[in-house]
Amino acid sequence: MSNINANKIIRILNSLNLEITPLLENLNASRKSALYLAGKSGSGKTAILNALLEHEDEFFTSTKVSTQTQFRISYGDNFAYKSSEESFIEFSDDIEERKEKLKKLNMLGVEICIHCPASILKQMDIVDIPGFFDFNNINKFKAKLADEADIVLFLKTYNEMLTPAEKEFLDLLTEKHIQYCILFTKIDIVNRIEGLTAQTIPGFIEVRIGDYGKYKHYFLTSKNQPETITVLKNYLERNSVSIYEESKKSKLERVRNHYIDEIKSWKLELTKEIEAKINNEKDLFDRNNEKTRRNTINEFEYLKLTINDYKKSLYSDMQTVLESGSKEDLLKKWNRYWENSKESIQRKFPDFEDDFRIDLPSVDNEMFGKLITPNDLIKIINVNSNEDDSKDENESLITAIKQIFDKAETKDKNDNTNIINFLSQILSRVIKDDDLCNKVMDSITIKSKRSSWLKNTEIRVNNITDRTLESLKRSIEQKQPDFDIDNRKQELFDEKNIPELDRALAELKG
Repeated sequence: MSNINANKIIRILNSLNLEITPLLENLNASRKSALYLAGKSGSGKTAILNALLEHEDEFFTSTKVSTQTQFRISYGDNFAYKSSEESFIEFSDDIEERKEKLKKLNMLGVEICIHCPASILKQMDIVDIPGFFDFNNINKFKAKLADEADIVLFLKTYNEMLTPAEKEFLDLLTEKHIQYCILFTKIDIVNRIEGLTAQTIPGFIEVRIGDYGKYKHYFLTSKNQPETITVLKNYLERNSVSIYEESKKSKLERVRNHYIDEIKSWKLELTKEIEAKINNEKDLFDRNNEKTRRNTINEFEYLKLTINDYKKSLYSDMQTVLESGSKEDLLKKWNRYWENSKESIQRKFPDFEDDFRIDLPSVDNEMFGKLITPNDLIKIINVNSNEDDSKDENESLITAIKQIFDKAETKDKNDNTNIINFLSQILSRVIKDDDLCNKVMDSITIKSKRSSWLKNTEIRVNNITDRTLESLKRSIEQKQPDFDIDNRKQELFDEKNIPELDRALAELKG
């Protein structure tokens, strides 16, 4: 609190465009304390006011009609009055005319400012609200008192019980940390039946004083004992500075706490608004992200199908080229596969940087050219076989031919060798042409090499293609964006000036 003052609070509020409360305005403008008089009609308030203003001729005259006129009396060299923005008008020197004028002012129901040359007014202003507890609706008076009063002089006829409204009023003063003194009036009224005498009244009050809350001091007075008013007046004048400083400190604390609570509430409201906005944005982001993810996965699956089609075409083309093309033709087919595959990937996923390329495996030139097929070999056998050859032997030969060509598709070289040897023995009996027999055997050997090369190439292509597609899939999954809640929250906090509210709170807390 040592670093805080009204001007600093106003500067903080202006930076946030917050409204300045009447309490803060009064705190900033006030230079001396304000004494508020509060009491029911008939409590002797008018007599006390005249005594404080040093006017035995009754500057104020009590009225039987309770009004809502508030009188604010401050120091001035002449008796004068004004309401709202009017200029001060001097009262008449004639006492009766002045009393009549005050009665009329008392009926207006507005705030009246009065200048009076009383000495106490050099130390403090006096504010009188006639009939404070005589209205059903006194909230506006309570609010003004709470904002302006530095000390309240609460008047109560000593032998009357506190009403609920009066008790509520005293509780308000305690809650707002407003200093107040109790002034018990009319102590000259005795009632021997009730045991109230001049000697017993002080003790009677001591018994009841606990009902009056955290009062600062209490006084006893009566119209017939003017010296009691002198004691009250001396107390107020002697302590006016400390009353003002203590009240100012209390009001400053109230103002500070009020704006701390208001800014906290404002921040909480903005924070809830921001959290709701972030939740809505994240929901929308997640829905769009999921839609994008599904579309991307669908495109990826379609790409896989496309590349698989390229692979099938590649295998078919390689077999065709091996039978009727050249090594250059095979290389063209090979390059076209990679180019088409890479182009398809880059078209759908342009950010993917994998090279996705492999050189054509080494090719034996002997693998190219037309080979003798099983059907060709069966025709040769049928043409060269004798009529006396048994049917079973020809069927065994045909079965062996099919086996050797089937085995040529595998990597089992031992089996191939055994079958080839077996086939060679049979062919040597059926085919008498050694060149033709050798050609058949060479075809089978080349077929085996070609099949082995195609199998190895297929495995190689599948491995590289699968590895590339897997890498692409990981890349897709990693590139799926996340909603950055912390960053978005900070953006909205800055947009809503939350950091400025935090700085203001830190300054107010000192």
